[in-house]
Amino acid sequence: MIGRAVWFALLAALALLTGFLQLDMRRRSAPHLAAMVPEPRYGALFLRRSTPNETLLQLGPGVLEGPDETGRATLVAIIVGSERWHPLFLRRGAQVMPPAAFADIAARSLRRGAPFECNDLRSSLKLLAQRDAASSERLAAAVAGRCPDEGPAGPRRL
Repeated sequence: MIGRAVWFALLAALALLTGFLQLDMRRRSAPHLAAMVPEPRYGALFLRRSTPNETLLQLGPGVLEGPDETGRATLVAIIVGSERWHPLFLRRGAQVMPPAAFADIAARSLRRGAPFECNDLRSSLKLLAQRDAASSERLAAAVAGRCPDEGPAGPRRL
């Protein structure tokens, strides 16, 4: 009798797990499910090189935009607390995150001490400028003074 109860409990747990995994897989082809994707997956999906950029472009607005700042705050905490994420965040984020969200996350990370490399910042600003000039300008203002000038005749390093 106890064995039967344990068996049914295990089946119920397996069914629940299967349901959540199906929802996770379904959100890749259904952007309207992005609101159900927790902020730390988006980060996990972002880190996986095998995650298509199109998936991140579709999910980004649902996770990173709107009045709830949790998604952005989570990514800032991950970026500031990591050592290997910086180049990937700057390169891929400028391409796949909503431009305003990317600029905000990068600026907040800078203020909290993220050690971004000047070359990576410059590259991300160029990529961001191609997508949204206003967001690029906001990030450039946050970056100003962080990297030294190359000299009076040379271009300014961001």
